[in-house]
Amino acid sequence: KDGILSREEAKTAYAAASHAFEAGDFVTASRELARADELAPNDVVLSSALEAVLKTDDALLGMSLVERASLRGTTLATKAEPVRTKFSSRVGRLGAFCEPDSACEITIDGVHAPEGKMRYVTPGTHRVIATGYGAVHEEEVTVLAGEEKKAVYLNQAPPTAAPVPPPAPLEKAPPPAPPG
Repeated sequence: KDGILSREEAKTAYAAASHAFEAGDFVTASRELARADELAPNDVVLSSALEAVLKTDDALLGMSLVERASLRGTTLATKAEPVRTKFSSRVGRLGAFCEPDSACEITIDGVHAPEGKMRYVTPGTHRVIATGYGAVHEEEVTVLAGEEKKAVYLNQAPPTAAPVPPPAPLEKAPPPAPPG
């Protein structure tokens, strides 16, 4: 059922993109094409999204589309090169990592971010919050254009209490002494 719903949503997004493209609204067209491709991956749709985003000033979307295209093979990666050329110097990359394990939740600028995954960000200061094992780590991280930064948080499980040894067996009291 989810697959059918996603395909229907993708068709709706594609239709909205087509109307926006015809009207010269390339910002909406590129966003809706990207959404359609995310819901139902399609190389033709992604290629169209790359074409549309070139006519915008949306560096974050452009670079996320470049990344998506690079995972789909050389034809799309080649199609993405003009987008990379236009936008790569206008963004940075930021990722948050929890060590020694990844049992934490990350937000960057209030938006959920998968732990351990780098994401494109605009140059500037970003608020990173990592929450794990009841601890909250907050940090302001400044990323410059073209820079890649990794924020690493030590994710410590709370110490476990030492097991309590079982009580010693009760000793039998000696029999009472005879009166005497």
